[in-house]
Amino acid sequence: DGTLVNSYDVINPTLSLEYAWGGEKGDTYAVTLVSDYVYNPDPKDTGFLLGAKAGYRKVGERFGDWQVGYSWRYLEDDAFLAAFPDSDSYSGNTNAKGHELTFQMGLAKNVTLGVDYYYMEPISGSTRRTENLLQTDLVFKF
Repeated sequence: DGTLVNSYDVINPTLSLEYAWGGEKGDTYAVTLVSDYVYNPDPKDTGFLLGAKAGYRKVGERFGDWQVGYSWRYLEDDAFLAAFPDSDSYSGNTNAKGHELTFQMGLAKNVTLGVDYYYMEPISGSTRRTENLLQTDLVFKF
């Protein structure tokens, strides 16, 4: 009938810390740390993400700009409504934990090449298998 089994009145604080330096404005390079936590009190499920990225603060200004990143995530089955998690991470499903590695490189002004690798596995009781996903993106900005 379209009624959800659990309530999704989640608590979801996010924290991001960035240090930038270099260039005329002091913001050419950056190191960023990020954390994201979610708690759904109805089934008492949780999830979190811890990550970091480093390199050029903004990729795509010129050839050779680059940025690398890593994150580790853990998302229990009903911590968040399954329609909203990252659709590339474990095909967008919950009840998963794993790693994401990213690399971006500027090929020209407003042209970037990105590579993402996900290694995800079920947390518990799932018939789904471990999932490896490698994807590339070639982005042109107008």
